[in-house]
Amino acid sequence: MVAFCDADGEYAPEELAALVTPILEGRADYVVGSRFAGGGRAMAPTASSATAS
Repeated sequence: MVAFCDADGEYAPEELAALVTPILEGRADYVVGSRFAGGGRAMAPTASSATAS
């Protein structure tokens, strides 16, 4: 697993746990955080599963 976060201080490192949890729980293959989603300062995770059934 790789967590990429820009060094500009836009995201609090404490928010990374919220992003990786869906992956660790098997609910997503990857998760993307956006500073523009959610309207607040915190990252708003968007989980996606790319696994075909």
